[in-house]
Amino acid sequence: MSENNNLYLYEEISRDIKELILSKNIKYGEQIPSVSEIRKKYNVSHLTALMVFKKLSKEGYVKCKKGRGYFVTFRQECSTSKTFASICCILRPFRETTLHDNYFNDINQAVQQELLKRKFNAVYPCCNYSFVDSNPDEDGLNSVKSTLLEFDSKTDAFIIDERIPDSLISSLRGKITKPILTLGRKSTINVDSVSPDNEKGARKAIEICLKMNYNFFCVGRNGITYSNFDERTDAFLAALKENNVPEKRIFCFDYNICPFEETALLIEKNIKPDCKTMIFSPTDYFARKLVDLFTEKGIKLGDKLGIMGFDGIEMPAAAELHLTTVNVHPSEMGIKAVEIVLSRINGTNFEKKKNYTVPATLQVGESI
Repeated sequence: MSENNNLYLYEEISRDIKELILSKNIKYGEQIPSVSEIRKKYNVSHLTALMVFKKLSKEGYVKCKKGRGYFVTFRQECSTSKTFASICCILRPFRETTLHDNYFNDINQAVQQELLKRKFNAVYPCCNYSFVDSNPDEDGLNSVKSTLLEFDSKTDAFIIDERIPDSLISSLRGKITKPILTLGRKSTINVDSVSPDNEKGARKAIEICLKMNYNFFCVGRNGITYSNFDERTDAFLAALKENNVPEKRIFCFDYNICPFEETALLIEKNIKPDCKTMIFSPTDYFARKLVDLFTEKGIKLGDKLGIMGFDGIEMPAAAELHLTTVNVHPSEMGIKAVEIVLSRINGTNFEKKKNYTVPATLQVGESI
């Protein structure tokens, strides 16, 4: 581990313990976690744990009692700090409801409703508009960065959209003092995140395919690169390999690059008439379009051809014929994000920062 990472970790651990003290989960006069407890919890060195104690002592939060450990000397009633009962949501704005993709609308709505239910204000700053339709450009990212710095002293935590890169969050190390959670994808840095259960979801998909005797697979990869799409396709292909499906029985294709009609024609050309073929899409939207296309051509899905999506968005799955999809439960992801953020604020979560998921389920429709 590099010196810079050690420096960042001891600041993070110090901040976690301060949050426990400020929330009175560790009260005046009580002992804070020991060196061995900190080492085990955060997987850090003895030296890094000692740096935590040195920092907290210097700032007046704890004091060493020889032979016994470190105890809280900070009195909450003397603190000028305050809580705001508000969460700054750096999340893309709600967009008009459509018949094909309300995935993040469902997540966003759940975040807002859950915060209000728990009597927290959901603050949506103006910078959110910079990534309403796509990833923010450089000006948009600078606006997000300024907003994070501004609202660090006005709110209790941040829930951040998957479209905001980890590099931006990492650039604010030491400047942001409030808990941060990235929503919609796994984070590669030391913050909490909530993401879809892509890997286990893909394994559930393969399990039912093999049980239903599908033996040829057309596997789609979304040409628009988002980590979730690639994770789903990669996990699906890995599960095929683990189940000894030969490469000659797998046809991979990209979509969202050429017009839909061209991609659909390419898939049709590669379907094997002597096999039972499953077409896998990492999104419900593309799977829905394929279901409609083949149905219009008079092909009965579920006999020799099946189509499966991934998301669990209500409208594409509810239309006729009902789409089979891996449901990652977007609304429950939003609720989970609020739960994790509030546990950091109130000091009940002393776990190392990590990624959380909601278990994916298979929603079987008429398309297989």
